[in-house]
Parts: sequence; C-alpha cells; structure tokens
Amino acid sequence: MTTSAGDDEIYDGVLVANGHLWDPKIPDIPGEFTGRTIHSGSYRNVSDLEGDRILVVGAGNSGCDLAVDVAQHRLDADIVIRHGSWFQPKTYFGVPRQQVPFLADFSRPSRT
Repeated sequence: MTTSAGDDEIYDGVLVANGHLWDPKIPDIPGEFTGRTIHSGSYRNVSDLEGDRILVVGAGNSGCDLAVDVAQHRLDADIVIRHGSWFQPKTYFGVPRQQVPFLADFSRPSRT
C-alpha cells in the first residue's frame, strides 16, 4: 500500500473502524490490495485476522480497541488517522480515567 506521502508499506490485512457497526462503509482504496479487509462490526477476535501485520483505519473507540487487541496478541498493529490525536489509557492504576481525581486537572491541549 502506498500512502499519500508516497511511503510504501506492506500489510497482511486492513481493519476498517469507521464507528458505524450497523452500517459498514468500506472506503475505496486506490491501487491493488490483495489482503483481507474486515469492518470492525464483523471483527470478533484476532482469529478473524490473517498474517501478523495489521493496519487499522480510524481512531474512534472501535478502532482504538481493535488496535489494542491486535497489539496485545503480539501482532504488529499500525493505525492511520486523518489528524493527530491524544491517546490515553482507559484506566490508570486499575481505575477508569474519569475516576482518577488528579487527572481532572488536565485538559486537552488546543490545536494550533
């Protein structure tokens, strides 16, 4: 697969995670891709995947969850998004992020 920046990468599969589990929208990808493409709504576990390099398209809740699942199973996971995002763990010290008092003092930086 060639990125818009001209970089060539080889992936065994692509996971599309556009957040609409009930209405999958698979984008047209120019060029030839012979690997398997799975929408997040059809994904159940890593046995649904082939190979060991996976590209996740989208950084919504489902995309991030899938990337973590893939990585936790020792597969090589890359994630592609339209613009930079701040990623944080769902839990800190075993507690959901929104329940950790000192984290309420941190706000998301503004984009410039």
